[in-house]
Amino acid sequence: MIGLAKEDARIRWSGVFKAELRRGGRLVKSYEARNVVCNVLLSQLRNALIGSGSVSEYTHIAVGSGTTTPTRSDTALANEIARKVCDERLISGTKVIYRVTFGSDEANGSINEVGVFDAASGGNMLARALFGETIEKTSDYILFVEYEVEISYA
Repeated sequence: MIGLAKEDARIRWSGVFKAELRRGGRLVKSYEARNVVCNVLLSQLRNALIGSGSVSEYTHIAVGSGTTTPTRSDTALANEIARKVCDERLISGTKVIYRVTFGSDEANGSINEVGVFDAASGGNMLARALFGETIEKTSDYILFVEYEVEISYA
């Protein structure tokens, strides 16, 4: 086995979901939640390193009403309400940022959980989180959700 220099041995993945509930363009309340990275990503990375697979293109953000504590073995939200393709995906330095807007007629309900996926339905879940409190989304509001993940050396 070949040894790695200590500074090259670890890669850090630090992600956070942010949500803003807005009415008439004005911020009503903001929310933040740290993520749990799901096992599927590690499996995809390992397989890609030996050429026996690839890493999915993660394109969608979903919200749900589930309250189950996130785990690395999660493959879906506990109770998905809505899923939408990201309005924006970009790289900024060591960060990858995903953004989506749920309009007044989308994702209405009691939102507790959020995740990033590689498909419009089903598919692989990259990360999942629970917000510290319920987001009560009705047709009176627009919900902006952002997932920001920093990938760097630990």
